[in-house]
Amino acid sequence: MDGGAKWRTGAWVGVLVVLLAGCSYADDTTSAPTAPPSASAGTTPGSVGSHAASPVPTADATSPTPPPRRTKPVPAPSGGDISEVVAPHVVPTARAVALTDKASITKGVSVVIRSVKPLKVGAAGPGEIAGEALAVTVVVDNRSAKALDLTSAVVTAVRDDGSPLLPTTSGPYAALAAKVAPGSATSATYVFLLNPPVDGDIHVFVSCTPALATAEFAGPVA
Repeated sequence: MDGGAKWRTGAWVGVLVVLLAGCSYADDTTSAPTAPPSASAGTTPGSVGSHAASPVPTADATSPTPPPRRTKPVPAPSGGDISEVVAPHVVPTARAVALTDKASITKGVSVVIRSVKPLKVGAAGPGEIAGEALAVTVVVDNRSAKALDLTSAVVTAVRDDGSPLLPTTSGPYAALAAKVAPGSATSATYVFLLNPPVDGDIHVFVSCTPALATAEFAGPVA
């Protein structure tokens, strides 16, 4: 075979090789199409994996504008500050008198026990107990030149050993008026349970206001 024939034969072999390679590549790409990536949890169409950008919150135009922050301290209405130490105030107790006597707690103001009556009471409210009791009627007389504020008035009773008599709001309970005008008097009835019964004297304490002395009455139950 001469040189020209050899060249033509080699050229045809090269062309066949290129055609066979192209057919093989076309078969590979058309017979096995690539599956689309599945959406993972938390992704949406158009997002890439789990790194999709979150929406940026915007300020609500209808939200109220917060008030300006207070930077200047506001003084207390009655003066003083949190570092001030307040001295304790002890309310004195006047000298004890008999249940039938009058106790003077300041100039022009006196307290008397009008009556102490045993009785039976029912349970007026949740947690209260029915049984034997004492009804103690108290009278506060204001002969001073100023009105007497009784909003903080407290009436208590104890036995000789200091154990308290349990108060109840069962009838005929009625608290003192909030205020007593000059030249006037007010009365109230406080009820105390006798459980266990009283053996000996009782002591009744009447505190009209923390600024005045507490009246004390002592004596046997009739």
